Amino acid sequence: MRIVKYLKNKKTLRMARRALKRAFSAGGIYNSYKNSGGKQIRHYPNIVDMRTNMKSETFTYVFSLPVGFDPGELRKRSYVFRQIFGTNIELKGEDKVFTLTLFNKSLPKEIKYDFTVIRNMLKVHRLPVICGQDKFGQWIHYDLAEHPHILLAGETGSGKSTQLRSILSTFMLMKTPDELHLYLADCKQAEFHMFKNAAHVKCVVSQKEHIIKMLQFVQKEMKRRGDLTETFGVNHIDKLPPEHKQPYIVVCIDEIAMLRGEKVADELMKDLGFMGRSNGIFLIASLQRPTSDCLDTTVRSQLTTKMGFHVGSAREANIIETTGADKLITKGRFIMRGINGLTELQAPYLDEKVADELLSPIMTPKFTNPYANSQPTSAPQITDEIFKDLKTVDDIFGQDDENWKDDAE
Repeated sequence: MRIVKYLKNKKTLRMARRALKRAFSAGGIYNSYKNSGGKQIRHYPNIVDMRTNMKSETFTYVFSLPVGFDPGELRKRSYVFRQIFGTNIELKGEDKVFTLTLFNKSLPKEIKYDFTVIRNMLKVHRLPVICGQDKFGQWIHYDLAEHPHILLAGETGSGKSTQLRSILSTFMLMKTPDELHLYLADCKQAEFHMFKNAAHVKCVVSQKEHIIKMLQFVQKEMKRRGDLTETFGVNHIDKLPPEHKQPYIVVCIDEIAMLRGEKVADELMKDLGFMGRSNGIFLIASLQRPTSDCLDTTVRSQLTTKMGFHVGSAREANIIETTGADKLITKGRFIMRGINGLTELQAPYLDEKVADELLSPIMTPKFTNPYANSQPTSAPQITDEIFKDLKTVDDIFGQDDENWKDDAE
């Protein structure tokens, strides 16, 4: 049953209702009980509304689940909607009321990253995250300062690394080095080399012991900021007096699964998750294959926004709470779980050469960021010698401590 029929002819609303009920029946989306006569009765979801939108060429069902039906079961059985209505659909909702939208238009297979297009829309955010376009053709973006921490997952070639590149590049284009500090952990030694000389970047590390030292340093800085907010009687660093203004800090760890079993790292990341937001410190983590043992469940739950690119199985998609990510076939396509539930998006593609050109003005110690919205602040720089103006592992940490012992040994 094609959506264009719904859009052209209102008489097909009866057919539309029947199609949805057929999906409920085929998917077992109902409560079943026997009446006093022993007859089996099925209680289906209630179809509250059916509406068309000629501008966006969509048809939307609104329905409420019967009391006692598990919303998780509805999501697990969402495949039945794809079987009946096709793959160009979107299911959203929580607990009881859900919307099922059928799209006549498809998401584009590629969207070029164009900073001139997205710059103005991002100005409303303190720390803007550009996500991608939805099926309505709208750009989806949000403020990391309001909704902290991100988890990205996806197999090699799914578009995860490009998304990470666009997020970090956008941060640096929108904020000055006095407003934002980046601490990058590149476990695969493949993704963050292009950012080493950026003025915002305080370090790029790759070895386990160096990542743990980096996290320990950031934890120390977080406690210092906590003391500041307590001293001035405020609940967020943004409310500190101007002379004590602090830069935001983003810690980004690519392929976090390589820290599996590192209890010290897990505890440090938990601390960032619990106390980071009020202190202006945020964590972004990515991994290729999400499994139940690759990331502490508490840390995983603290990474409130999840972006699931193509993963190998439904189980992996469910671990990161992005049901359907295992069905994605287009590079750069992902399922995002955020404040509005699950949304399918196409990420903007930022070529590495384009990123180099955009970031070239901030690759020198002294520069004026042409993309920044405001002049650099008088925020104090972190002065710990292990990070100050140094970019390589050897310069940051020197030789390994003689007493260092890897817990995995």
